[in-house]
Formats: sequence, C-alpha cells, structure tokens
Amino acid sequence: MAKSDRSAFARTALRGTVWVTLGNYAHQIIGFAALLYLRRLLDPDIFGWLDVATFWVTLLSVRGKFGLGYAALRQSKTDGRLLGTCFALDLAAGALTLLLCLAAIAPLTAMFGYSSIIRLAITALAVSEFLAVFGNVFAIALEKELQFSRNQLVTLAAYSVAYATAIGLALAGYRLTSLLSIGFVTAIAGAAFAIIAYSRRLPHLLRERWHVDAGLARTLIRDGLSTGLTLTLMTTIVGQFDNFLNATYVSATTQGYYGNAFKIANWPSLLLAAVIARVGYNVMARVKDDPDRLAHTVRLSIWVLAMFAAPMALTISLGASDIVETLYPGGKWAPSVPFLRPLALTGLASLFMSVAYWLSVAQGRRRFTAALALTQAACLLIGGSLLVRPYGANGTLVSVALASVSGLSLALIYIHRRVSVNLFHELLMPVLGAVCAVALYQIVPWSALAAVPALVRSALTAALVFAVFWVLVLIFRRSATISQLRYLAQTWRGVPAG
Repeated sequence: MAKSDRSAFARTALRGTVWVTLGNYAHQIIGFAALLYLRRLLDPDIFGWLDVATFWVTLLSVRGKFGLGYAALRQSKTDGRLLGTCFALDLAAGALTLLLCLAAIAPLTAMFGYSSIIRLAITALAVSEFLAVFGNVFAIALEKELQFSRNQLVTLAAYSVAYATAIGLALAGYRLTSLLSIGFVTAIAGAAFAIIAYSRRLPHLLRERWHVDAGLARTLIRDGLSTGLTLTLMTTIVGQFDNFLNATYVSATTQGYYGNAFKIANWPSLLLAAVIARVGYNVMARVKDDPDRLAHTVRLSIWVLAMFAAPMALTISLGASDIVETLYPGGKWAPSVPFLRPLALTGLASLFMSVAYWLSVAQGRRRFTAALALTQAACLLIGGSLLVRPYGANGTLVSVALASVSGLSLALIYIHRRVSVNLFHELLMPVLGAVCAVALYQIVPWSALAAVPALVRSALTAALVFAVFWVLVLIFRRSATISQLRYLAQTWRGVPAG
C-alpha cells in the first residue's frame, strides 16, 4: 500500500472512530435519559422480567450465531451477489429464531415456572428480532463501505423514535409493553432509516441486481459461524447468564437492582467497546498482514482504554452511592449500590478483553476466540450455578469476578504472543494511577461533604480520579502521550505523520 493510500486509510479509520464515538455518546445520552425516566416511572421487577426474557431470546437466536456482518466485512467486494446472499441467510435465520422462541415458551415455563408476563416478553422480543432482519443488510453495506457516520445516524434516529414511544406508553400506564416496544419500534424505524441512508450514500449499489450465491452462502456461514458462536457465548452466557440466575433463583426485583447496576457499570464499555468492535476490527482486519501497523492499532486501543475507560470505571466504583442517588433521588434504587461497585471493575476487564477478541477475529484465530468464550462461560455456568442458591446475588457476583479474571488473563497472554506490544509498559501507568486515586479518595473527608448534593460529590470524585491519571502520565510519559495525541490530530487532518 502506497504511503498516500495508507495515510488516506488511516484518516478514514480515525474519522470513522470519531463518528462512532460521537454517535455512541449521543445514543447513550438519549438512551440514558429515556431509561432513567422509565426507571423512575416503573418498578424494578419489570426490568428483571425483561432481562430474563432477553437472555432466552439471545440464547435461542440463530441470527447472532451466523455472524453474517463480520463475515461480510471479510469479503473484498460489495455487490448484489453479497447483499442478496446476506439478506437471504439473515431472513432464514430470523424466521428460524422466531419459531424456536415460540416453541421454547412451553418447556421453559414448565421447567422454571415462568409467569405469563415473561412468556409475553419472549414472544415480543422474538418478533422484534425477526423484524430487525429487514434493515440489517443495508447497515452491513454502509459499514463495509466505511460509512460509519451514516450508520450512527440511522441508529440514533431509530432509538430516538423508540424511546419516545416507550415513554409515551409508560405514561399511559402500559408497564411492560413500554419496554418491549423499544425493540419493536427500533427494528421498524431502523430498517426505514437504513434504506434511506443506503439509497443516498451508496446509489451505485441500487443498480445492482440482488441474487443468492450458494457458494458464497457457504463461505459466509463458514467464516461467520465461529465468530457468531463465540459472540453468543460472550453476549449470552458471559454477558447475561448472571441475569438469568438472579431473576430465576433469587427474584425479579433483585435482578432489577442488579441489572440497573450493570447498566451503569457498563457506561465505559458502551462508549468505547463499539469503537473497538466496529472500527478497530475493521482496521485490524485490513492491516493484519502488516505487523507494525497492527501493533500500532492494538497499542492505540489499549492506550485509549487505559487513559479514558479505566478512570471512568474507577470513578463509577468509588462514587457508586452518589451516582445512584443523583440518578434516582429518594432511595428507590439504592439497593443497586452494592452491585455497582464490583461490576464497574469487571466491566473494565471486559473492555481490555475485547481488544484481544477482535484481534483474534481479524487474524482468523478461532481457537483463541473459542477458548476465551468457553473459559468465561465455564466460570459462570459452574460457579454461578453452585453459588447463587446459598449466597443469592452475591454468589452471582463472585462467579462474574472469576470469569473476568480468567478472561483478562487469557486476553493479555494472547496480545503478548501475537503482536509486539509491551503490555507491562502500557498497563503500568493505569495501574499506578488507580492505586494513587484510591489512596487519595480515602484521604478526602467525604463526611464533611455530606450536605453537598450527590451530583457535586460525583463530579469531585471524577475530577480527582481523572486528574490523578493524567497528571501521572504527563509527568512520567509526557513525550509519548503528546506523540499519541499529535498522531491522532495529524491523522484526522490528513497530514502524514512525520
């Protein structure tokens, strides 16, 4: 690749990263505000019911297991053959998912004694999953052509309509229906907006005649299946099995508090994981045969997590009680606090794991992706099943911590072996920053600030943690940090780095 082409590609990738980041921030702000309002209107048990229904639909989803989007990104050409094949496969998988979910309701009810509310939720979520098929192929085309900003606008517009609908239904007294409508409306609005964006940004593809290629279908299934299966393990067993345990064996109300804590704890992940998954993977897949550029991409991903996600997660853990009180005054959601403190740290571990995961997917290292998913799944399945009955939700937390530690260890070992990145050098500063921030936090006389609003105390905690991280890095790694920031600025402007 010529130097000018490399600079142009780097600029496109960086701008894509920024658009995805900004879009995620806007999406999370809108979603945060909407769900904050909904949580104030609705009781915790409703969110617990929704969580267990989501677990089963995700587990039974055939669409997720195909991994079509990631397989399509590995194809060199976007044409009617690729789009037609992707749509046919996705439509078949969506229909099969709907049938499996409907068929599973009766045995699940007999096995776990689920109420009619959970059965209704499973049905509604399965229908929403099927409707999402009709916009997915257009989203794949936009992303494959690096139209990240348009995809972000599509997602943002669809969720804005969905959240507005949900709030209107909640105010009208429709409790569970208001939450279920989010997926339903998002699927329909997302498909409409994706088609509009596709027709405007990729008009040349409108002239393509879509058709199904059996050989390509087999290739897409073969390439996507391993990624899809491991993602299912990661998102369902690793990401949601704790919800199933709490809602099924403790109570839906407890799961409501736990799920609320999980959502807050995953703010850093929601804001940054999509960047690694959607932009980082795309870049890694393209430079996988260039060791220097691949190492630089991984190093930059770790640096972003270390300097932004780590202090954010630590702020959430330290200031858990103030954050919950700020969001939900009156103590209605105060039982979320004990869950929030540890979950903020385990959520940070999953972010670092995502770097290794997408690196392995880009390199085609299926054994590692399977090992990472299976190791964490085993910790949750075995540990959670054994601990939840005697210790309740605290037992679930222990199994989540075990899964995080084991997964992070495997991830760091993989990065160390596959790319020339000095992990000790990259991670020393955030670890030192965390230790110093915790020490300073303990010194601050917070009891004297009891009369100060919780929002102000949360802001002070964030300022303290971020200041410690950035002061340390500017003292000990000033030149390296300035070099990283200068590289990002030059790449954004399209100026070749010197």
